[in-house]
Amino acid sequence: MWGDNMKFAEIKYSEREQNIIFNRFNSVFNPYTTEDEAVLGVEGYIVKLNLSRNADEKSRKRAVDKVRSFLNEKGVISIVGEQFEGVYTSRGKTIMALLALNRIKTTDEVVIIGGDKDLTETLLCVLCPNVNYLSLLTDESYKYVDTVQYFFKEFGINIQLINRFKHENFKNADVVVNCALRSENYDYLLKNGCLYYDLANDEKRLRHIRKIRNDIRIVNSVVIKNGGTEISSEKAECVMYAVNNDFKRLADGNINCREKLILIENIGLSPLTSL
Repeated sequence: MWGDNMKFAEIKYSEREQNIIFNRFNSVFNPYTTEDEAVLGVEGYIVKLNLSRNADEKSRKRAVDKVRSFLNEKGVISIVGEQFEGVYTSRGKTIMALLALNRIKTTDEVVIIGGDKDLTETLLCVLCPNVNYLSLLTDESYKYVDTVQYFFKEFGINIQLINRFKHENFKNADVVVNCALRSENYDYLLKNGCLYYDLANDEKRLRHIRKIRNDIRIVNSVVIKNGGTEISSEKAECVMYAVNNDFKRLADGNINCREKLILIENIGLSPLTSL
C-alpha cells in the first residue's frame, strides 16, 4: 500500500572543516542548501547543512531547527545520514531483515542473537515460514514464550530458546543473525565458514571477527539493485518508509507477529534484489 506523496531526505554536513565564525554566520544567513533527488521513482531531497560537523552546539541547533522546518513544510517523514529527534531515521535494519532469505537456505541451521524485540520478531516472521532449524539466543526468554508458541502452531517450527553462546546450537550454526550489542567474546565459537549477518552495526565486533576469523563470511550492509541502479539499504529503507504504509507500520513496530506476517506479505520486495 503506497502512501500519499510523503517524501524522504538525505542529510549531509559540509565536508570541509570550517571555523567558528563561518559556522555561526551560515547558521543564521545560509544554514542549508537543497537539491531534488529521485530514488526508486520516489521524489525526495538532498539537504546539505552549510556548516561543519564539529560546529558549536548553538550554531548546529540553529541550523538543524531551520532544516526541521523545511522537512515539515515539504512533507518529509524519513531521513538518512543524520538523526533528528521526531523524524524517522533509517538505519537499513528492516530492509536487511526482509532480505535475509537472499542469504539463507531452507536447510541452514540458523541462530538469531536477540536484541530489540520488534526487530527480532520481524526476523522470525521472515525466517520461520522458510527455514527448518532456528534457535533464538536471548537472556530474556520469557519475552518470547508466546511468540515461540505462535510460530509452532502456525508453521510447525520448534524455535529453540537458548541463553549460552557455548550451546551446541550456536557452535553448529550455519548462519548467525546478530541483532544485539553484546559484551561476550563469542567470536571464536562461530562455526568454521558460517555466515555472520549483522543487523546491530557492531563495528567493534566486526573488526575483531575480521582480524581473527578470516573464514567467516560477514554481511553487515546490503546494496539494493533496481534495474541498473544500486542503492544502499539505508537509503532504500528511507524511501520505502516515506511512501509504503505497510512498510512504515512494520518499521514503527509495536505490532504482533500475525500483523507483521500480513505486512511482510503485502510489502513484497520483488522489484528489488540485494547484492
